[in-house]
Amino acid sequence: MEQKVDEILRIVKDLQGKVDEMWSANNMDDYKKYPPMYTISKSPIQLTSLAKAVLQNYNGIEKIESQKVELLSEIEKRNFKSPLDVQSYCEKLVLSKFNSDDFLEIKNKIYHNPTFESQPVSVKTMSIIMGLYLRDLYLSKHLELLGEN
Repeated sequence: MEQKVDEILRIVKDLQGKVDEMWSANNMDDYKKYPPMYTISKSPIQLTSLAKAVLQNYNGIEKIESQKVELLSEIEKRNFKSPLDVQSYCEKLVLSKFNSDDFLEIKNKIYHNPTFESQPVSVKTMSIIMGLYLRDLYLSKHLELLGEN
């Protein structure tokens, strides 16, 4: 019985790796998808003051902070070796929360207010902005990934 459980765990871990590989391959053009009004293409990509205002206005910071322990734990499980992998995963993780009831309040706010200061706001936009915010939270606790420890 123990051998079967070990085999199942190995298969699940292998599948998780394959899903991560597909996600990474799908996001090779990550930098092309970041809206210029919300991000600054420096290394690393940074949020603009407009993006920070959107985060605040749509309760993105509040939502990330209220689920911070769970979200950071999810990232931690992946044992990333690259800050770019962390960045891609954070966006994916936040987007997955939009596909559940976790971020329903923000989705409703986007539906009723699809623009902010004349700029479009969508679930994809919010997943990028909130993902970058989450990335920064995680990397602030893992300076070794940035080569700054």
